[in-house]
Amino acid sequence: MSSPFTPYLGTAPKTFVGRKQEIADFQRFLKDSQHNKPSSALLIGQRGIGKTVLLKYFSGIAQQSNFCPVYLALDESSATPAALAKRIFGRVKAVLEDEFVTLKAKKFIQKIDHKLSVKLQDMEIEIGSSLRAEEINENNFAISLGKLLSNRQVCVFCDETQSILRNGVARFIVNTLYAELPEYASKWVFVLAGIPVLEEKILKATPADRAFQKMELTGLNTKEVSTILQNTVKGTEVSFQKEACEDIVNDTKGMPYYVQFFGDKLFDLIETGTITKDFYLENKKYVLKELGETVFTTRIKDLEKRGLYADVLLQFAFLDRQEGVAANEVSNKISTYVGPYIKELENKGFIVKTSRGKYRIIDDLFRNWLRIEKK
Repeated sequence: MSSPFTPYLGTAPKTFVGRKQEIADFQRFLKDSQHNKPSSALLIGQRGIGKTVLLKYFSGIAQQSNFCPVYLALDESSATPAALAKRIFGRVKAVLEDEFVTLKAKKFIQKIDHKLSVKLQDMEIEIGSSLRAEEINENNFAISLGKLLSNRQVCVFCDETQSILRNGVARFIVNTLYAELPEYASKWVFVLAGIPVLEEKILKATPADRAFQKMELTGLNTKEVSTILQNTVKGTEVSFQKEACEDIVNDTKGMPYYVQFFGDKLFDLIETGTITKDFYLENKKYVLKELGETVFTTRIKDLEKRGLYADVLLQFAFLDRQEGVAANEVSNKISTYVGPYIKELENKGFIVKTSRGKYRIIDDLFRNWLRIEKK
């Protein structure tokens, strides 16, 4: 029997648990928006913590509340205010047009003579804006998007937002969502998801402390991880012992992606029976080896292709301390100024700032693997 686990980033798992506070916050955002109080929020968390999966869950909640959900996976091609404006406007308009055609046009066409041709552009007044995405720029974005959103309940989810925050994009986002867009529309929610550096970059674009509410994802607790493991294997010939679940929580730090990965490998190993604490301890080394070969090795090879990035990251692993490692200490080790490398490693979610001038590899499993395998 094939494994019921889904060890793939962004893939919705068979069993979704936890995140009660974040779900309650999001439902509050929707309710406020329905009362003409638009909301902007940051969804912060390291890679593998479940941001994309939670956005998909939020999308379902939005639909149930009669909001139109719009999802965008952002990348560096949108890293200017003009490019981002075009991307968001184009995606929102496309989704609204699809919704319009599906819910309105088909019913309308059924009532009229079948020979009558109905073109989408003839209905643009219903959609709210006749502008095309390529005509949008940072100057007309707010008013154009406002017309598009007018009298509609829309929720926009932007994933990987940290990848675009350069060239004045952070300030453009803050100015648009905090100061400009509310003048033209009020029944909307924007959720910007990204790794921890997203918060720092947005907060620098004042007055972000008032413009955005923050949801920060942490690892799942023992009860939640146990529920995932035990419920996912229901209907199979495999089960998880409570003590084994507790050990998996400790080793994965409750990271949903790693929980799925560990569950998947252990399921394939046992095929039938109970995954006990002893079985897990006997096979943990194998699971970690598989994780290293399929995930971590790819990460470090990608960095090695780019020059000193891998060397800098390795030094952070070798010199690791709970309080973080000073940038100048790493510079001394490899006899190179590492400022630009650190900035990029932080932007990519490999390291996180712990205090002024100090950083640490954010992923415990990855950090420990580097310390053991790359010595």
